[in-house]
Amino acid sequence: MNLLYLSAYVMDKFPDVNIEILDGQIKNLCFEDMCTKIMKKRWDIIGIGYWTAQAPIAFNLSKFIKENTDALLIHGGVHPTVCPEDAVNYCDYAVMYEGEETFCEIVKIVRDSRFVVRDPELEKIKGIAYKSEIRNPKSEITINPPRNYIKDLDTISFPKWELVGDITMYNSPMHVTGGLRLPLIGSRGCPYTCTFCSSPLMWERKVRWRKPENIVDEMEEAIKKFNINQFHFWDDNLMMKKGHIIELCNEIIRRGLKVNWCGLTRASHVTKHKDVLPLMKESGCVGMEIGIESFTEDSTELVRKGEGTGEMAEASMELERAGIAPLYTHMLFNPGETINGYYQKQVFLNEVNSKNTAFLADSRLGQASTPHRKTDFEREAKDLGEVFIDDLSNYIHQRINFIPFSLLNDVPVKIKENRGSPIKFLEVILQAIFDWTEDMIDNYVQTANLLWDKIDGKKNVRELSEEIKGLLKLNNYHSKIFVSLAIVGFAREGAIRSRDKNH
Repeated sequence: MNLLYLSAYVMDKFPDVNIEILDGQIKNLCFEDMCTKIMKKRWDIIGIGYWTAQAPIAFNLSKFIKENTDALLIHGGVHPTVCPEDAVNYCDYAVMYEGEETFCEIVKIVRDSRFVVRDPELEKIKGIAYKSEIRNPKSEITINPPRNYIKDLDTISFPKWELVGDITMYNSPMHVTGGLRLPLIGSRGCPYTCTFCSSPLMWERKVRWRKPENIVDEMEEAIKKFNINQFHFWDDNLMMKKGHIIELCNEIIRRGLKVNWCGLTRASHVTKHKDVLPLMKESGCVGMEIGIESFTEDSTELVRKGEGTGEMAEASMELERAGIAPLYTHMLFNPGETINGYYQKQVFLNEVNSKNTAFLADSRLGQASTPHRKTDFEREAKDLGEVFIDDLSNYIHQRINFIPFSLLNDVPVKIKENRGSPIKFLEVILQAIFDWTEDMIDNYVQTANLLWDKIDGKKNVRELSEEIKGLLKLNNYHSKIFVSLAIVGFAREGAIRSRDKNH
């Protein structure tokens, strides 16, 4: 979406500028393939946008580009914004925060002048960072004053999906209904301070909204151009502004659009604006995602989500009553989580599913809690648990990077003779953990089987991990994650609980 918005903005300002997008990730291109495609044409500017987990491949590509082309190399996205000191070692300029106006100014200077990398005009641009000498550790970083955010988001053209070629490559089935969907972003920013989230860093807790008419215009264009009538809103908090969601729904209905849509919000927004839910349903809303994160009260306080488990249950009830599917995002290994918290979370999700035969809430494992760069969570993580990060590529929710002390110090007690199957739980894990080898899978199964026999109501999770590490000759990381995952699995099956602290 970042590249599509940037492309649209530049093409509007400079119709004569030729732009192409190379999405190596969606096309599953290896490093050599991307290098080959880059070298097929001569480029004046090459821009790379990336998350922290994508930084290593972005840096390697950048080395190749600087050694083999004369292109001005620009970095942008979340990682260059929060960690410009990393990006400027590999690029000419790093664009920080919102990129449309900044990148467009770079394009204008290159287009209108005799370009040199250290053009004095380029170095005056607001919202960029750079070094006088790339890859020189002694060269100091310059961070220019920030650029103001774009006041009117409606001045930005719709994303240029035409540039990606086959749009169906980006298909992930629409929640609840299935089928092709298109992402929409109707607002930018979030006012909340969840410790695990990069949004406060990227948007500085400021929120701006597109006009509902503009959003529905984009829907109509997608229907006409691509024959797509399903949409997923990627706003951080779609239901935060009651007047906005009412106007949006009324505009969809007024135009007679037959669409399905879903989005992300907070439980407190659902309960606060529950009277709007029937209107949302009428306009085509089929589901709303709520970040429940954890069902341990200590955890909800530590991550500063600002919502408790009671609000989650109430929001679920209100969504069900309106005929909208309650969908959930949740995390694994949050600070403060305990064995009982995982059991309570599963009970909640099971209850939601049992009430909704048509709509099944997402009850998979969830994402692994990750202390992303420069977040409050990163600053606090080592005081709250064990951190397992040795490379930038580890900063992704599909890898276990953190296990809280609250779980490692918890003592499991068996409450069932039949503990369920670690193989069954493994099927859940494989939906979230993608980098496991067959040896890791085998070791996990061995760990889960051995762990059950070793649970005696006296040893905590850390002690059990140390014992199994020696027996199976595992390293510290694998013993901790295998044991902790198995503990979560047993807890969610109702086979174990936390030991009563009074005994």
